Parts: sequence; C-alpha cells; structure tokens
Amino acid sequence: MTLNFIISEALNGLRKSSLHTFVSVAAVTLAVLFISTFCYTIFNLKEATDNLLEGLEVQAFIALSVLSEQHESIKTGLLALDDRWQVTYISREAAAQEFAAEFDPDLFNVLDENPLPASFKIQLPSAAMNPVYLQAVTENILALDGIDDVIYDRDLLEMLSAARQKAAAVGAVVALVVVLLAMGVTVNALRLKLYAQQEAFHMMQLLGATLRTIHTIIWMQGTILGLAGGILGTWLTGVIAWLLQLQLPSELAVETPFLPVFILIGVLMTTLCSFFAIRRFLTI
Repeated sequence: MTLNFIISEALNGLRKSSLHTFVSVAAVTLAVLFISTFCYTIFNLKEATDNLLEGLEVQAFIALSVLSEQHESIKTGLLALDDRWQVTYISREAAAQEFAAEFDPDLFNVLDENPLPASFKIQLPSAAMNPVYLQAVTENILALDGIDDVIYDRDLLEMLSAARQKAAAVGAVVALVVVLLAMGVTVNALRLKLYAQQEAFHMMQLLGATLRTIHTIIWMQGTILGLAGGILGTWLTGVIAWLLQLQLPSELAVETPFLPVFILIGVLMTTLCSFFAIRRFLTI
C-alpha cells in the first residue's frame, strides 16, 4: 500500500461519485462557515466590550483644602496602589477650561473663584474592569489622605459586566450546538458518500485490498473533502466579514485573526467524521 495508490484511489472515488463529492464539500463548507462565524462573532463582541471598558475612567477628586504642592505626593500614593494604572493629573485651571469648553465659555467670567477641584483621571486595565474590583479600588483611593471623592460610570460597568457573563454562558451552549451541528452535517454527507461507494469498496476487497487499505482511502477522501470545504468555508467567512465591514463605520473594525486556521479545522473535522462514518456505516 503506497501513498500514490491511496491518493489515486481516493481521487478516483471522488471523481466517480461527483454528486456526492459536491454535497460533501458543500456540507464541510457550511460546517466551517458555522464555526468560523460563531467564533468571530464572539471575538468581535469581546473586542467591542473591551474597547468600551478601556474608555471607562475612574476620577479621583482632591479636596480643596489640600495645597497644590501636596498633589504630587497623592499621585505617588495612587501609583503605589497598582503600578498598572495610568494616572493623569487635572489641575483646577485645566478642569475649569474643560468645563467651560463643554458647557458655558462665559461661566467663569462671572465667578469670583474657580469652584472646581483638581483631580486625577485613572485608566485601569480592561481586564480589571469589574464591579467587585472597582468597589475595592474606590475604597482604597478614598483611604488616601487628600482624596475627597471618587466617581466612575457604575451603571455602564455593571451593564457590560452582566452582558459579558451572559455572553460567556450562552456562548458555551451555542458553541456546543454549533460544533455538534457541524459534525452532524459532515457525518451525514460522508454517510451518503460511503453508501454510494459500497460496491466499489466491495470490488476492491474481492481483488485483494485489505480493510486497512479501504479505511485509509476513505480517510484520504475525508482529508481532501475537508481541505476543499475548509478553503471554501474560510474564503466565504472572509467575504462575509469584508461585506459587513463595508456596511459599518470606519471606526468599527470587523476582525478575523488567524483565518487560515479554519482550513485546518475543516480537515481535522472531516478526518474525525470519516473515522466515525467508517465505524458506523461502512459494511463490506
């Protein structure tokens, strides 16, 4: 049993039952498309929530009674809490300019004194953005001398955290369903193909081919079908992502990293399905 013989017989079988070959390739293509679409949907949703969390800042206000010379030491205390934080100092003058630019440029012309306090804007890692951690962070910051108040968008954080937890739970169930559906479609297509080649396999056995040889030919056919279906499914995934990107604003990117991996998934899936189909449906 040589590799050339195995490949030759596998290709002959695919060519002779061209209709079933087409159905099998279409099934693998659909299966790969199911899996890749689901994976990239989950991936892009996670990226979107991470981007929203990266824009979420904690703002710590300095008490008005604290002298400006002491502000730097407060910043040092903040950085000592967690060196991953990005801390930006906002002076009272800068806060007034920002407020005036956003709301009323003439407001501070009628006020004798700037009522706004200096503050620190703290950017936390997106991985640390959860309600429990932020509550602990708030308590630690308030414990520092000179900090008067700490604010952040609590409602947005709780909403995103709840959404991520639900997405993880639903995603696990949907992933299992998608994989089982994809495997079922592939196995059914291979079953039809095995039935179409039963006589050919029986003839090969009468001519001296061993059962191992026939199994290897079937696995080779599965590999070829998986490669063809994987390439088509991956290509369709890329086309769908490109078409979707055309409909979205330029700042919203549809990312499809490691796209060629789904070709390998198609091959592995049909190899496993071929093994199952041989054990379950091959009768010679």
